[in-house]
Amino acid sequence: MFLRLLLLFTITPVVELYILIRLGSVIGVVPTILIVIGTGILGASLAKREGFAVLRTIQVRMNRGEIPADAMIDGLCILVAGLVLITPGILTDVLGFLLLVPATRRIIKSVLVRRFRDAVNRGTVHVSGAMFEQDRDQVRTVKDGEATFIHTDDGPVRDEPDR
Repeated sequence: MFLRLLLLFTITPVVELYILIRLGSVIGVVPTILIVIGTGILGASLAKREGFAVLRTIQVRMNRGEIPADAMIDGLCILVAGLVLITPGILTDVLGFLLLVPATRRIIKSVLVRRFRDAVNRGTVHVSGAMFEQDRDQVRTVKDGEATFIHTDDGPVRDEPDR
């Protein structure tokens, strides 16, 4: 996984830079810069609009007592779209705009859900973290006891340490 991410974050900028240089040599520097700025602004506004729509969907489903898993995946796709749209480049802009279109998001969601389900079936998905591992090696001891609360007209009695 580390190697894939390393390749992604080193190869993608090189390819993006190459494409921008080639595009600039064909249509000119100023139009290329305007395209980069324009796609960033357009992408940010579309991501904001789609993001608020997904938030409304999540709220409606939660108010109905439903689990908004589908909308949460939409939200993740929109977040990734917003992140790649603010990075300059043609490939990342294409990916970002594809993630903002609901029709292509449905395809991406179905692929993600299928891959996650396959990973669960293979047993390659593991949940870890402090919340899940804190009790693994500890044995809990339950102690039984009694407590007495005394209330007076002056208010509750406060325990004071012995001196």
